[in-house]
Amino acid sequence: MSDDMSKSSSTANELGLANVGGVFVVLMGGMGIACVIAVCEFVWKSRKVAIEERVSEVR
Repeated sequence: MSDDMSKSSSTANELGLANVGGVFVVLMGGMGIACVIAVCEFVWKSRKVAIEERVSEVR
């Protein structure tokens, strides 16, 4: 009986790439979304600043 328990606990403790692959998928997805949001914010702020500077040049 103790052999059965040691076998099941040893297999439960093994963490292979197949077992933790989902973590990497979530991390990569989050990083991708963060990059897209960062680019959108940069473009939005750049346009806003450009419009404000054009208005101040006209005055």
